[in-house]
Amino acid sequence: MLLALAQPGQDRDVLMLDTTFLKARRTAASLRTRMGLKAGRHMIGRSKGGLMPKLHVVADGKGRPLQMFLSAGHRSDCMGALALLSCLPSAKVLIADRGYDADWLRAALADCGIAA
Repeated sequence: MLLALAQPGQDRDVLMLDTTFLKARRTAASLRTRMGLKAGRHMIGRSKGGLMPKLHVVADGKGRPLQMFLSAGHRSDCMGALALLSCLPSAKVLIADRGYDADWLRAALADCGIAA
């Protein structure tokens, strides 16, 4: 099965979009200030599970990742979709969960010729 997934070629009639949380250690949020760097933008946001970044992934029909985007954990899934929208490959259908259910996203996908 793994050999079949690793075969070259594209199965891009169907795209899948989903998000997962990445666990950050509790010291990750204060690391920049302890190193003497300015407190600035980092991708660790407070969510109900603690301090975690989100990883948004666009995969092909076989589940192989095509594009990835890292965002703060408290950001909505639609904001990750907005960042990935400009680099979506051509496809017929995009499958996503209800976190991506927004009228503006459906309209943008329709403009690209992708059914949601």
